[in-house]
Amino acid sequence: MFQNVGELLDIRKGRGIYNTYNAKSFLMRWPLDHIFVSAEFRLIAIKLGQDINSDHLPTYAKLSFEPEKAAEQQPEKPSEKQLKNAKEQAERVQL
Repeated sequence: MFQNVGELLDIRKGRGIYNTYNAKSFLMRWPLDHIFVSAEFRLIAIKLGQDINSDHLPTYAKLSFEPEKAAEQQPEKPSEKQLKNAKEQAERVQL
């Protein structure tokens, strides 16, 4: 929901699987951690780091800021339902 409502792009999409959690078990890994960017950013490189004695693997991304190319990769607009759900969740957690 965060990605849709924020109108953000997932830099991993279309680039393979980057399993970042659970680094302790090869069979139980899945892509839990994300790097989202706005349309003004381009991915130059992405890689997983070495085990740092955590249950997550570090993820490194090299980005370039190219606002003149933002129109080339626009995220999907959130639906009314997604916006409504986000608003309801935000209202529930307000202090």
